[in-house]
Amino acid sequence: MNQKLQDFYNHFNTAVLTTNDFAEGTRYRKRAKVDQFAYCGLNPMYRPYLSLDLDFPGAARRFEELHVPVPTIVTTNRANGHCHYLYRLVTPVAYHGKARSQTQDYFEALQDEMTRRLGADATFTHTLTKNPLHDRWIAETFPPEYHLSDVA
Repeated sequence: MNQKLQDFYNHFNTAVLTTNDFAEGTRYRKRAKVDQFAYCGLNPMYRPYLSLDLDFPGAARRFEELHVPVPTIVTTNRANGHCHYLYRLVTPVAYHGKARSQTQDYFEALQDEMTRRLGADATFTHTLTKNPLHDRWIAETFPPEYHLSDVA
C-alpha cells in the first residue's frame, strides 16, 4: 500500500461507517475490516479531506482540464468512469464542540467552490466516499497535500 493510501487508512477512527450496497444500509465496523467495503465514512470529528463526487464519465481527469489543484486520491468506478476526489489537508478541520466555526465555514466554502468549479454533485453529503482501499474501484494517488489556503 502506498503512503497516500496508508494515510487514508490511518485517518479512520477505531470504528468506520461502511457499506457495499446503500440499499442494505450502513453499519459501523472495525477499522481493520474497512478494506472489505466499497464505501466508507470519512472521519467526522477531524476532517482531513475535502471530498467531491463527480458523477459523469471521464471525471477522473477533470482537474487537468480545468487547471484546478490536483487531488491527493482519485477513486474511479470501473463501470462508468464516475469518481470521488479527495484532497488531503495537512491540518484536519475539527468538527467538535470546541472547534472554531470560522475554520469550518472556510472549509465548507472551499468545498462548495471546488464542487462548483468541477461540476461535482452539489447534493453530495461528504459523509461516505468510494473507498480507495477496495478493489471495486481504480484508486490513483498523487503527491499533493494542502493547507486550506492552498486550495483557495
